Amino acid sequence: MRIMKRLSFAATAAMLALVIAPTAAFAAGDAKLTPGDIGHMIAAIAVFAVLLVVLRRWAWKPIVSQLRRREKDIAEALSRAEQRETEAGELLERYQGRLANAEAEAEKMLASYRQQAVEAHDELLEAARAETKESREKSRMELEAAKKEALQELRDTTAELATDIAGRVLKKKLSAEDQRNLLDESLKQIQEQAGSQEGK
Repeated sequence: MRIMKRLSFAATAAMLALVIAPTAAFAAGDAKLTPGDIGHMIAAIAVFAVLLVVLRRWAWKPIVSQLRRREKDIAEALSRAEQRETEAGELLERYQGRLANAEAEAEKMLASYRQQAVEAHDELLEAARAETKESREKSRMELEAAKKEALQELRDTTAELATDIAGRVLKKKLSAEDQRNLLDESLKQIQEQAGSQEGK
């Protein structure tokens, strides 16, 4: 529509220029206006008007319709571009939100795995400590049992030796009562010595 107005304005300006130019020249006194000049002027105006009508009918309308169609296509393309830009912005925001959620989820999972690793480490350490303590306790008990067994064996051996030595010294057969008394007395002395050694 704006193009049509511009073309009409240009045609009107050209027609006025054809009319005003000879009139201005005549008014300035440079030339005389003759009836032939007026005829030429009218003929030029008529030709120009016919040309303007012909151009308007067969040239301007197709040009203007083509220009309008082109303007409409450009407006639609701009609208589609704006719509795509809006959609792209929304899509970008969605992806950024998903990315932020994924990063937060990954951070949470990583923190959970770290916590699980720390707990597993603590459990293994505690189990190793308990096993070590149990092993020490078992070793201590075995050592204590072995010590008692060795002491008992030492007492028995010493008692036998003491009885045998006493029998040899006396060179006589001891009665069962004498052997028991001698054995008890020897055991008592050995226990006292063992107790004094344990105290050391």
